[in-house]
Amino acid sequence: MLIGLPASGKSTLAAEYIIKNPEMDFQVVSSDDIIEEKALLENLDYITSHKKNIGFAIAEMERRFKQHVRNGVNILHDQTNLTIKTRKKHLAKVKGYVKTAVVLTLAEDEWRKRFEKRKVKSGKDIPDFIIKNMSKCFEHPTKKEGFDKIISVRF
Repeated sequence: MLIGLPASGKSTLAAEYIIKNPEMDFQVVSSDDIIEEKALLENLDYITSHKKNIGFAIAEMERRFKQHVRNGVNILHDQTNLTIKTRKKHLAKVKGYVKTAVVLTLAEDEWRKRFEKRKVKSGKDIPDFIIKNMSKCFEHPTKKEGFDKIISVRF
C-alpha cells in the first residue's frame, strides 16, 4: 500500500517497481488512473473528469481491487491512504497477503516543485487548503493496523 500526499511520488514509484520486478506481476489499483482513463475516453481535462467521475472511479477501483484479490494477484494500492481508518478498510479485504506500507515523504520545497510540475503536465491541481487538511490528517502507519512491513521513503 502506497501512502503519501498527492505528488509525493507514489505513482512514479509504483511504475518503476513494476518495471524492475515484472516477475511479481503487480497490478496497480488507483482511482486517479481510472479518472484519467475516463478523461481520455470522454475528451475531458483531469479536473472536469474528476468532478464528473469520482464516484464511478471509486466504485471501479473497489471492483478491480476485489477482482485482483479473488485472483490472488499482487496489488499496489496507489492512493493517499493517509489515515488509519482508510487503510484498515482496505487491509481488511486482503487476507493471506503480505501487507507492506510504503510511506513517501519529502521536504516541502521539493514537494512544491513536483506539485507544480504535475499541475502543468497533467492539469491536476488541488487547492492549498485541501493539501493542508490532508497533511494534518496524516497518521503514520503501524504494524498494529495489520501491516507486516513498513517502509519509509524520504526524498
